[in-house]
This record gives sequence, C-alpha cells and structure tokens, in this order.
Amino acid sequence: MGTEVKVTNLANRRSVDVLVNDRGPFVSGRIIDLSWEAANRIGIIGPGTGLVKITVLSIPGGRTLSPSQYVVQVASFSGYEEAMRYARSLTRYPGAQVRKATVGNRRVYRVYVGKFVNPDRARTFARQVKSELGHAFVVEADAR
Repeated sequence: MGTEVKVTNLANRRSVDVLVNDRGPFVSGRIIDLSWEAANRIGIIGPGTGLVKITVLSIPGGRTLSPSQYVVQVASFSGYEEAMRYARSLTRYPGAQVRKATVGNRRVYRVYVGKFVNPDRARTFARQVKSELGHAFVVEADAR
C-alpha cells in the first residue's frame, strides 16, 4: 500500500504511473487491477486485460529505489579458479566479473560481462556475445 509503480502495456509500450491503494487484484492470474483512467491511458480498456510490466518507482515513506542493473551471464563453473581463468580470458569484454552463488546445496561461480541500466541494451549486447561465445543471457543484478 502506498507504493508507486509504473505500469507498461507490453503490446503498445504505453505506460502510466499509479499509486497502489488496495490489496488486489481479486481475480486469479492478474498482477494488478487498474482504475478505468489508468487502463484507458495505456490502451487496455478495449480488451479489458493485457500483458504488462510493473516497475516499482517508490515505496512508502518517500524512499526511492535504485534502478535495476543488468549483466550478461556467459558461463558458470564449480571451481573459483576456473571461473577466474575464463573471466581473465575475456579481454574483448572489459570488466568481466565472477560472482559466487548457491544452487541447491552446490556453490557455483558465475561469469558476467557488461553492466546496463536499460534491459533492451542488455538484451542486444547478450545477442552479440552469444553469437561470439555461444552462451549468454541477461540477468538482473543487485544494484550494489
């Protein structure tokens, strides 16, 4: 309650900023119920429902969130040294980094390249990297 979000209609890319003021939606399978005005602004009145993306803009108390950051994962290794060797070999992609993660009960070391605020730019970069390395996909990273 009190969270401000941007709702973007994925069919036409029109968006509207709204304030969450109840605990809905009250229909299974829906993410958010919009007012008539908000739905009209993004072109969902005719069909009645639509696929949307929701981006949190601020949370109660006036705090704002840092924009999401995106990186491109190019590999994952069970050993740290192997991951570091691979990251160092990626001289074409400055700033390659290794981050540890836990998958189930296993420790893995993931190799990432690039750093983007814009997810579309991250996806474009991932397609380029995939054509060169064979593996690449976009991951939302912590904004630390």
